[in-house]
Amino acid sequence: MDFPTFSLTNNSTNEELLIWNFGDGTTSNEENPTYQYTSNGTFNISLGTQLEFCFDLKSEELRSDLLFLPNVITPNSDGSNDCFYIPNDGGAGLSIVNRNGDIVLNSSDYQNHWDAKDVSDGVYYYNLTMLDRIEYKGIIHVLR
Repeated sequence: MDFPTFSLTNNSTNEELLIWNFGDGTTSNEENPTYQYTSNGTFNISLGTQLEFCFDLKSEELRSDLLFLPNVITPNSDGSNDCFYIPNDGGAGLSIVNRNGDIVLNSSDYQNHWDAKDVSDGVYYYNLTMLDRIEYKGIIHVLR
């Protein structure tokens, strides 16, 4: 299983120098980095910027937790694995596409309702964004 990937955005302007600190001993000077932790935990992510003699530091605490997501669903109405279930209190965004890149589901408030009844068996790709901005990407097999 993979840990979630964080996509970070620098909203500063005109900085001469910037540095991201991911709170686990790793830093980056990329403008808008993507980062994946290798362990569970709560991390203090900070962005330091400098323009001439002015230095600014912004911090935010983020959680990195493994989330079990199924990689197979069997929508055959037997009550087991009939839909793509995620532990979610609502508000998560979920997009699912087929192997051609056609969108088969796009929901900004996923409620564990995708039962794959309108698609054929095969491999699909998902992009899940939780409320805390943690993003998960993966594949889901539909088998009947």
